[in-house]
Amino acid sequence: VTQATGVTLDDPEAIGTLLDDDLTVAIADLALPEGNLGLLPWIFPVALNAPAPIAVSLAYTTAELPFGTPGRATVPDDFTASAGVLNFAPGETQTVIVVNVRGETVDEPLERFLVRLSLPVYVLIVDGEAEGSIVDNEPPTMTSFSSPTPPGKFYDSGAPLDIRASASDAAGIASVTFELDGVQFVDVQSPYQWATTAPVPAALTTYTIRATAIDGLGNSKTIQTTIRVRAPQIPPTLHPELVTIDYD
Repeated sequence: VTQATGVTLDDPEAIGTLLDDDLTVAIADLALPEGNLGLLPWIFPVALNAPAPIAVSLAYTTAELPFGTPGRATVPDDFTASAGVLNFAPGETQTVIVVNVRGETVDEPLERFLVRLSLPVYVLIVDGEAEGSIVDNEPPTMTSFSSPTPPGKFYDSGAPLDIRASASDAAGIASVTFELDGVQFVDVQSPYQWATTAPVPAALTTYTIRATAIDGLGNSKTIQTTIRVRAPQIPPTLHPELVTIDYD
């Protein structure tokens, strides 16, 4: 400003800044194991698509999924509510949001919560909602074999063998794999069973039967039992020439 009349110019110069309206921000989803105890900090990355030309800011908050949604994580049982302001200094492109997730040993399905961005200043939000997926790390429930029982039961070589095991999990059971004498069989539908035959050993042999259940989140558990199998029984051979018959 120049040539002022009737006024004193204290600051005759101003700087105009052209803001880049292409500057955007996004938050990324996160999926991690739940843990078994205490609070585990989850770090959600928030990134600009280019270095900030000036200081920019935005707000964030955590949120539960709508009531009744399957796999809905809740506060404070599953995670700690959090809210605040993110600030990017000029030249920065990355920052993080930390949400504490609670570990436990309860068998549960996949649980989810949200982290949302809002109130942007000098930046455009292109992906303002991240999903946090709490992946249960508890193994399936498998107690024992329902067949064969008891452990160490005798079988003849090649005899029919019905192997059964029960498995359950809050995340569902993806498969149960049976194994006997190097042979495997996979069943994907309850009741989990394998109709096979006993091995044919050269002598009385103890075999281990294993069953491994994998749940819908990839956790697994293995149980085992044993059977004893007799060698094939060879009937005696009769030699007629050695048999003497007396007639009275």
